[in-house]
Amino acid sequence: MKSLGARSAGIGLRRSLLPELDAAGVSTQSIDFFEVAPENWLGVGGRLGKAFRRYTERFPFIVHGLSLSLGGPDPLDEIFLQRLKGFLDEHGITLYSEHLS
Repeated sequence: MKSLGARSAGIGLRRSLLPELDAAGVSTQSIDFFEVAPENWLGVGGRLGKAFRRYTERFPFIVHGLSLSLGGPDPLDEIFLQRLKGFLDEHGITLYSEHLS
């Protein structure tokens, strides 16, 4: 996989985009990376899970979480953190950011 440089361009991968991206035969020459919210893909299996795997095997992914609420009053959701780590490891995703609250 190529590294992400300062002049990289990516798109947010949404489930609804998968058929169009598949039909277009998108390649690493046309898209540098994809961005996803892990909450939208955690635990997704079947056809959609396999399609997501095809993309994580071919493209770099950046993950931006929406649920940790690090600055919020609730205790840290350790079960969610374990699921998130498993997701990142399973798909070889090394870049992760999160909302603070």
